[in-house]
Amino acid sequence: MENTLAETAFLKNMCDLADCGSDIILNFQGASLTDDRVILSDLLQNINAFGSDIAERDSRINRYKTVAPKNFRGGFFEAGASPAQGVRASGRHIPQSHSETRQDAPQPSKENAFSELLKSATQSAANCDTPEALSQAVQDFTGHPLKKTARNTVFYAGHTKAETLIVGEGPGAEEDKRGSPFVGLSGKLLDAALEAAGFSRHSDIPTASVLITNVLFYRPPGNRKPTAEETALCEPFLRRLITTLAPKRLILLGGAAARVLLPDEKDGIMRLRGRKFFVSAQDGRQIPCFPALHPAYLLRTPVAKKLFWFDLLRAFYGES
Repeated sequence: MENTLAETAFLKNMCDLADCGSDIILNFQGASLTDDRVILSDLLQNINAFGSDIAERDSRINRYKTVAPKNFRGGFFEAGASPAQGVRASGRHIPQSHSETRQDAPQPSKENAFSELLKSATQSAANCDTPEALSQAVQDFTGHPLKKTARNTVFYAGHTKAETLIVGEGPGAEEDKRGSPFVGLSGKLLDAALEAAGFSRHSDIPTASVLITNVLFYRPPGNRKPTAEETALCEPFLRRLITTLAPKRLILLGGAAARVLLPDEKDGIMRLRGRKFFVSAQDGRQIPCFPALHPAYLLRTPVAKKLFWFDLLRAFYGES
């Protein structure tokens, strides 16, 4: 009996599917609809079970899901075998499910990677006994992610025997360009206030000089806010700097510096300023600490300069 147009089209579709690589009907490219219509009916069921996209369904079937279909009468699948098992028996390769093929090597978690970097930074800082050695260690430390995007490492500026350590937040564009902290507009305002109080980063006299640093040594891309991890990787070097410099006082400029060195204090900088705290050095010494407003805030809010001036005088002269 001759095939109807519909049957011929159906058979052509089956052959096209075979030509495209569908293993489950490879044995039927030469089939005729006059052979056994029940076989072709079972074939279509097997195609549906296997997950062919051209099978008549309202939605696609997961072709990688192993499903046990009805036994195929033509003998292509053995009794109880799944389509995937049947195709494998034919010697043809088919994609396996991810659960069958993927055996990725265990990857270190972000937490473990960060812990290793922090451990490396801590060890590197601990090996330094002077601010100069620390400066070299910071330059040599390659584990900080911001080092790849920053133009320069910005660690400290001033006298390495100074009795006052000033800690800011992080470098801006000008600081990143020149590799030194507080050299932009905020730095000019800070220098003017320090000189008015009788201090300078350029002084050779330890009692009248200051050393200036930040809690972050690299400018984030686009001057975005740094992450907690980025700041934490700088903290071992900052803590070691406090110990090796052994200053008589710390002045913290802004909330970011206060959060790092006064982690137990939950108040904002407006509530912390004007008060005296103590920071523990690694050798056990308690160093007087004075939070103050950041010079960048003073540029935006000139009326707050009198508060900054009061805090500066109190740190230098009001408390010993």
